Amino acid sequence: MPLSDDRHVSPTEEGEVLAPCDCSYVCEEDCGHSISLLDPDPIYICNATCSCSSTCPNRLPKPALIFSTVHSPDKGYCLITTCSIPRDTYLGDYTGEVISSLEARARHSLQTSNNYILTVREGSHNSADVIITHIDAAAHGSEFRFMNHSCEPNVRIVPIRDDSHVPRVTCWVSRDVAPGEELCISYGDKGGGGVKCHCGSVMCRGTLPAEEFLPT
Repeated sequence: MPLSDDRHVSPTEEGEVLAPCDCSYVCEEDCGHSISLLDPDPIYICNATCSCSSTCPNRLPKPALIFSTVHSPDKGYCLITTCSIPRDTYLGDYTGEVISSLEARARHSLQTSNNYILTVREGSHNSADVIITHIDAAAHGSEFRFMNHSCEPNVRIVPIRDDSHVPRVTCWVSRDVAPGEELCISYGDKGGGGVKCHCGSVMCRGTLPAEEFLPT
């Protein structure tokens, strides 16, 4: 199914299953499915209908649930590691309700406390189109909704598609992380949000990034 005109992923596309590969055991190079965290194009991996082995490297590994949720007086809830985590470890998925850009803007304007709407933008090296996905984890979602912003983050957000056009928003450690460190993402590069940043990094810009949604 093609993407909608305003280039956000519609929740109605969730039911469309992507075509499987027909590799016999381990996927071949021209299979079209690959986990490459540095790929500039949208990433497609093997899904439940693929004929390759369950140990195929083009399937997501089991998530590393090696962190705990704690409360900080400055930041609210935080995710703290319970052991060392090597670079490029898959932590799990940021889950919630997939909503349109219009709905994301409307919900954000009504919020009086924490914002759990994650906006993910995907580009391509051969196209000017930008694919936008909004996930609202306020009502229900994984522990990753408690990841705070850091101007020097240690977690990378990677949208990956396996069973449908709606991406799984996966979380990966971007560098080696020590026990007791907070897991943080970047909320964006655009400054001027006006809210004080408490990341504590030597690279801290002073304020959180400004919220940015697509025009209505």
